[in-house]
Amino acid sequence: MLFVSRYPLQQHGDLIRWLKAIPNRYVHFGDLDLAGVAIYQNEYYCHLGERSSFLIPDDYEERISKGKRERYDDQLPQYGKMKIADPRVEQLVSCIHRYHRGYDQEGYMEYKTKHRILFVCHGNICRSPMAEFVMKDLVKKVGLEDSFMIESAATSTEEIGNSVYPPARRKLAEHGIGCAGKTARQMTRSDYDRYDLLIGMDSWNIRNMRNICGGDPEGKIVMLMDFTKRPGDVADPWYTGNFEATWRDVLEGCQALLDRLGEK
Repeated sequence: MLFVSRYPLQQHGDLIRWLKAIPNRYVHFGDLDLAGVAIYQNEYYCHLGERSSFLIPDDYEERISKGKRERYDDQLPQYGKMKIADPRVEQLVSCIHRYHRGYDQEGYMEYKTKHRILFVCHGNICRSPMAEFVMKDLVKKVGLEDSFMIESAATSTEEIGNSVYPPARRKLAEHGIGCAGKTARQMTRSDYDRYDLLIGMDSWNIRNMRNICGGDPEGKIVMLMDFTKRPGDVADPWYTGNFEATWRDVLEGCQALLDRLGEK
């Protein structure tokens, strides 16, 4: 068994060509929602036919019944009249429409993950990936990798698909921290349900994050430096070129965050 990912999207064509070239079956583990089914049909089933299938867990109806109405409402205009190409997913789609809800695939992994954190900045190539990999390094050093899911994203679309900015990558490397394979992605409204904390680098990020999520009813959106004794913005190296100052802020913020979570 080999697990593969459709990300980064700019390499997705290579993945499809490879899947078409091998005789193995492909099982798609996707979100139990209209968009998840559309991705399966439009990106995999259309190329692989019966050699592909959508993983439908035994408890799918219970999961969907407890899913998010907002998820369904957001996807309905685009996917509500989707043609069902693979009859094996008809029952799943009918269930989604019956409950008017969608369920995130990562709900099947939550029982193992105590803390789910998304770091966010404007472009997801400097501050937020630095925070992501610094935090991963900190939790690894204390043996808590299995208790955390840590990722990062952008509020904008400007850098989607781009790697970590070279000076930021070099600053991490100075401290023995790698970030290979990380590419920028934009934060989505569904991230609000997926993560316990959505942590912005500055007040502008926070405003944009709330706009993307349609507010912050559960109080999940916070500033990184608010966990420290000197609240404020994380220094933005895009304008100053001072990645050392950003490193200090990120390290202090992530360590304070880890200390805070360790108290719970």
